[in-house]
Amino acid sequence: MSRRSRHPGLVAVPLLLSVSGRALAQPTGGDEGPVVVGGGEPNKLRAFELDHFDASLDFYARYLRSHQSSPTAGDLTDTETLFRESLGVSSRFFLGHENLADVHANFSLGLEDNFINSDTQGLDNAHEDGLFTLFDVNALILGEGPAPLTIFARRNESLLDRAFAGSITSTNTEFGASVRLFTEVVPTTITLSRRIVEQNDQFAIADEKQTQDTAQIQSTWDPGNGHRLSFDYVLDLVDEQRIRSRDVNFTRHDALLVHTYTFGAEEQHDIRSQLRLFDQTGDYQQQRIRLFETLTLRHSDTLETRYDVTLENRKTLAQSQKYASGIFTLRHELFDSLVTTFNTGANYTALPDDDYDSTELFTGVDFDYTKRVPLGRLDISLALNADYQDDSTRGHFLSFFDVPRVFPDASPVLLTGQNIVPGSIVITDPSGLNTLVEGLDYRQLNFSDRIELRRLVGGAIAPGDSVLVDYDLGPSPAATIQTFSGSIAGRYTIYEGVAAGLSPYAMFYDISQSIDTTDPDRIPFDSRVIRVGADYRVGLFTFNAEYENHDSSISPFDAIRANARYDRLLGLNSFLRIDLSHDTIDFGSGGSRNDLDRILAEWAYAFNNGIQIRLRGIYRNERDSIAGSSQGFEQSLELGWQLRQTSIAVSLRNAILEGNDVKSDSQYAVFTLRRQF
Repeated sequence: MSRRSRHPGLVAVPLLLSVSGRALAQPTGGDEGPVVVGGGEPNKLRAFELDHFDASLDFYARYLRSHQSSPTAGDLTDTETLFRESLGVSSRFFLGHENLADVHANFSLGLEDNFINSDTQGLDNAHEDGLFTLFDVNALILGEGPAPLTIFARRNESLLDRAFAGSITSTNTEFGASVRLFTEVVPTTITLSRRIVEQNDQFAIADEKQTQDTAQIQSTWDPGNGHRLSFDYVLDLVDEQRIRSRDVNFTRHDALLVHTYTFGAEEQHDIRSQLRLFDQTGDYQQQRIRLFETLTLRHSDTLETRYDVTLENRKTLAQSQKYASGIFTLRHELFDSLVTTFNTGANYTALPDDDYDSTELFTGVDFDYTKRVPLGRLDISLALNADYQDDSTRGHFLSFFDVPRVFPDASPVLLTGQNIVPGSIVITDPSGLNTLVEGLDYRQLNFSDRIELRRLVGGAIAPGDSVLVDYDLGPSPAATIQTFSGSIAGRYTIYEGVAAGLSPYAMFYDISQSIDTTDPDRIPFDSRVIRVGADYRVGLFTFNAEYENHDSSISPFDAIRANARYDRLLGLNSFLRIDLSHDTIDFGSGGSRNDLDRILAEWAYAFNNGIQIRLRGIYRNERDSIAGSSQGFEQSLELGWQLRQTSIAVSLRNAILEGNDVKSDSQYAVFTLRRQF
């Protein structure tokens, strides 16, 4: 599941769990006595001892509505009205003795009535009723014994917000057990668990269910004399079902062995060895064996060297890859102002089945200079790099796995290359477990020299989210590539005088390539980037303006960015925030132009009489010459009040999104009432 904001106050019954085992005296014997609540002799066995008990009566009401209008599907409206009346119980108790079984238990049991009208599912005044349960139970058995055992089971429900789109009902059920062994010599934790996550939206567009069975072993051993050994093994069995894409099923073994040795007169040096074994069968089959060695030598307080060696063997369903890398890094600090970093190394990649290999040699040096100057501080950085790559003829595909990328709000993620296979692209969240769906979470645009990946508003990717991308490169002839790059950047931060708070900056980056190849369509990659801007903070206001010229042989663009923000604290848990921004990215005649305006206003205040209120409004206006225009407006209100043992919470949200041909709006209202005893 992708990361989304969790709306406070929307869980049917808040379930809070804190796991702890008190270190009390071991029982010395004694007959099992009657049920005892409260005090008594600490070392005597008792069938049941209650530490605390809290109960509550809860009423929960929720209304969801989603509406979509498009030329193909017409008008579709779905509504759901849910009522729940429940009894909540929160307790901690001991069985036999608090060191024998320490149990934290939270339960919510009640009646549920659900009224559904759905054009999407063809339901008219449908009614469902029955019992519902939410729980969070954790039992620590023999917490002070040689093998403490934790047994857990939990089930919770929440509404997941999607910006400018209908909310998703998410139900998370998890149960399992973990045991800690050999705590005095080799602390080891073994965990077995099953996790079921179900997500449903009003139109059944984002419906999905993921079942994950996990077995995990974590162990560390510290024999002394500077040695430390750790082992982590995870077995995942994943079954992911999503209504708008094919099912994904795979079994994954992931084992990591790490050895660290610290040495030297003051233990200032260390060598770290990592061995990773990875095997995934089913969908997206791949196997990896990776050895990574790092030696760090700290010669003095100002001089440090590092040596990295990587060996990797990777196999997919159709390809084997071998990879080797060696890097030397030197870091020197001159006083407190100048840091110099020098690196050089080599990479080697081979496809044994294709008689293909690639050798890369590289070197570079970076300078970072900081100096106190009149009225403020000056920061300057300089980098120079050279790279030489020799590729043989490749007749098969070259696969790339788990390439990290970050999705901006206004600009796309670019995959550059003239022979990327469009159908090979697979995007997952950072865990690699959840596959994102084209057309629902992102849009893919294919060009001759690149592929653009754009996140879709209302999908599972939020601005700034990190993802992992898999893709293949098609066959290519032999080539020799030489690349030279350099950059210089500076920032002048003013602390004093009439311009205090102003921080202008500038950056220049140049990369040039020469290619010797028989491929007439392959062009060298040349790029020159100029970025200038300034930050300015005065009082409660923060401003930023920036211009970027990206003159490149692949996907050149010009960008203008501006932002103004106002932040004010009004007291404890009280604040006012207003954020305005504009982004323009123009890819020229060969691409798109995108203009994006955003406004965010948020106010929260906690009154002395127990009332808390929070208002939030977001406006978004995007004009894209290829993808079209869209406008979104979202408003939300949260209101809470607590008087002694009674609490009331109200949440309201309205979201509107209008595109070229598709219009959608969604609303929800949630009311909760709790009386504790």
